[in-house]
Amino acid sequence: MLDIIVQSQPDNNFMSAISFAADMCILVITLYTTYKTFIDKKIKLLTYTPHFWNMFGGMFISVVVENTSLSPLSVEKIDIVYDNHYVINVAKYDEPLILKPQYATTITMEPFSKLAGVSTDEIDNKDFYLIFSTSKGKIISNFKRMPVKHKRNNAYQTVSVMRKFFNGMIITPDIEYAILMKIDGVSKTILLNDGGLMDKDIYGYNAIPRKDIHNIEMVKAHIKGIVNQYNPEQKFHLVSLNKDYL
Repeated sequence: MLDIIVQSQPDNNFMSAISFAADMCILVITLYTTYKTFIDKKIKLLTYTPHFWNMFGGMFISVVVENTSLSPLSVEKIDIVYDNHYVINVAKYDEPLILKPQYATTITMEPFSKLAGVSTDEIDNKDFYLIFSTSKGKIISNFKRMPVKHKRNNAYQTVSVMRKFFNGMIITPDIEYAILMKIDGVSKTILLNDGGLMDKDIYGYNAIPRKDIHNIEMVKAHIKGIVNQYNPEQKFHLVSLNKDYL
């Protein structure tokens, strides 16, 4: 009788290889997940938009960032550093801002009137990076095209942000006047800048001649000429908001 011996060793080796590869994949996934959850603390900067040239409403900075880790990040303060020298506070939170994992968040600075000690022209187009003060320490974030130049012992100049208001509206140095009037029983504050433009219209008009803007009597005459066309009984008050106001 002929006995046939089936050799199954090659199949066993193949199955062992597959099992080993599967175990390695699980290990890699586990290590990656652990790293992203407990070790990685990167905040990716997606967009940066400086609003330094707003005609009205103040100046501010807006960024969109993404928490690339798999755990939330608690942010207490955000600073921006320009030219590795000028430090401006973007936001400081009484209650920490929570950046959700794998999620993009828009952060908008409270509008300001001007900067102390430096102009926006001096920092515009300079390299910059953000410093996030978090519960896991400081995290530096910037665009890839801007190499991180953060130096622990570097001498930074803290730039104070100045905010001035009139009737609850933020005032920038280019705002020359506030026009106070009541239309249809509603009180209005209309800002007039040094270019002769208004942030709200008066009976469809939103500008006066730029050449007369520094002569308050001429400004009053132009406004009076506008209101007289539609409501000669309309009263208004013109408040000068010159550079001394800031």
